[in-house]
Amino acid sequence: MIGLQFHNSRFEALGEEAFVPTNRTKTRALYLYEELPLDAFKLTFGGRVEHAR
Repeated sequence: MIGLQFHNSRFEALGEEAFVPTNRTKTRALYLYEELPLDAFKLTFGGRVEHAR
């Protein structure tokens, strides 16, 4: 299995006591998962590469 994941978020604190600045987050990821049956066993492998900004 091969997949892609995308996520964008924006956080903004409102009000008089909002001391946290506005924050935007963007993430992108590519992942891979593989299963190989070997007689009575099963070999599994997975990996993920992610970038966040």
